[in-house]
Amino acid sequence: MTSSNSSRSTLLSLITKCLLSSTVMLMAASLQGDWLFLYFNIKRHMDSNWSYNGTVQQSFAQFSGYFKDLPTIWLSSCLVGYGIYFAVGGFLHDYSTYWNHRLYHTPFLYKNFHKVHHRYKQPTAFSVTAIHPVEMLHIQICLMLPLFVIPVHYVPFQVIAIYTFYHGIIVHSGVDLKSFWWQPWQPDPMFHDNHHQYFHVNFGFNIFLWDKIHGTYRKKDRIYREYLFSGKGKPIHEATKEELVEELEEREAENLNAYRKTGYEKEFSEPGKPFVQEELLKRS
Repeated sequence: MTSSNSSRSTLLSLITKCLLSSTVMLMAASLQGDWLFLYFNIKRHMDSNWSYNGTVQQSFAQFSGYFKDLPTIWLSSCLVGYGIYFAVGGFLHDYSTYWNHRLYHTPFLYKNFHKVHHRYKQPTAFSVTAIHPVEMLHIQICLMLPLFVIPVHYVPFQVIAIYTFYHGIIVHSGVDLKSFWWQPWQPDPMFHDNHHQYFHVNFGFNIFLWDKIHGTYRKKDRIYREYLFSGKGKPIHEATKEELVEELEEREAENLNAYRKTGYEKEFSEPGKPFVQEELLKRS
């Protein structure tokens, strides 16, 4: 009788561990790195001494004990893992996109590749895909490279990709839209309209802070032209009379109501013509 109970206990223990191992493997396939949290929780129970002598109901109750607090651990691990990827991965991707875009605004790459996209001085939602094949390939590599370098779950990756593509259409729409309150990092479409109107400025896509940090955010006391490649523009007092006349025309064509009345855009919500007009008066 003792031998029979021992065999039964061993068999139940083996079945239980096989089921638990299978559960861990299934979680591993779907959650990648997060399965470690589940494994250690299960391992904690597997190392305890459970009795396998009893009724089926008791055995089931004991087996269920292995999964105590498992949903909480699973949910917390997912939230933490996804949160880190959204907070870090999303921002790093946008930063690499900023530099990739700025790279294509160097003389050689701009004239031979990126200029195709800048044929549209007033972009539309359709012009977002008007890109040279070489540049398009480069953009997709920047987006997909993390999949081949670090363990990335497909859900946060797809969310970031969809977010990027969606705002790519929005910022090229030419429509006066404003980002939501929960997107303090997201520039309005007018930010990218300035990029197409003034060419080598405002290189960021979903985060305007990169331009503020690196000095490529458009400034009211500077002019920007297609032949000025630095991203910093030219001070108004150094501009020629012809450049000032062209700048005045560009500023008169702007929709000042599209700028926010607060924050970084506040200075652009007021007419910028006086800057240019004063300089023209000095030259006359």
